[in-house]
Amino acid sequence: LANYTHLLGDTKFLTWFGNSVIVAATTTVIGVFLAATTGYAVSRFRFPGMRPLMWVLLITQMFPMAILIVPL
Repeated sequence: LANYTHLLGDTKFLTWFGNSVIVAATTTVIGVFLAATTGYAVSRFRFPGMRPLMWVLLITQMFPMAILIVPL
């Protein structure tokens, strides 16, 4: 219990945690906004390169993220 008291009272942990929450929330909002607008555009509009884009999206959804990261 003393360690928690030290962490919350003597350090800037709450500031650090608050910064992390702000960054995570901002990133989430931006990601959802971009995904929603992209999904709307792909579903409503016809544009050159739409079929290859759909294939890329489909193929990337077929594999787990860990497999896609390995080549990096």
